[in-house]
Amino acid sequence: MFDDKVLEQAVLGVTLTGRHRQNAAMKPNVPNIKEEIIVALDRWWFDPATIYVSAHDGTVKLTGQVRSLVERAEAEAAARASPGTILVENKISVG
Repeated sequence: MFDDKVLEQAVLGVTLTGRHRQNAAMKPNVPNIKEEIIVALDRWWFDPATIYVSAHDGTVKLTGQVRSLVERAEAEAAARASPGTILVENKISVG
C-alpha cells in the first residue's frame, strides 16, 4: 500500500528497520472491533437500534440517526476510542 520511503518521510524522517518496518505496514488485529464499539455506544446511553456500525481493516463506518450534534460527536468519540480503530467515517444523521 505505502512505499517504505514515503512511510518513513511521513513520520518525520524516522528510519524504520527490521521488525518496526513490518509492524508499520500491519493492519490492526482486532477481530471484534464492531462489537466493542456497539458495547461502547451502549455505555454512552445510545440505543443500539439507532446507530449501525460496520468495520473493516480499522476503518469504522457509523450510520443511523441521533437527536443532536452532541450525540453524533459522542458516537464518533466512542468509535475512535475503540482499540483497532484507525479511521471513522461518521455518516450519522441528526433529526
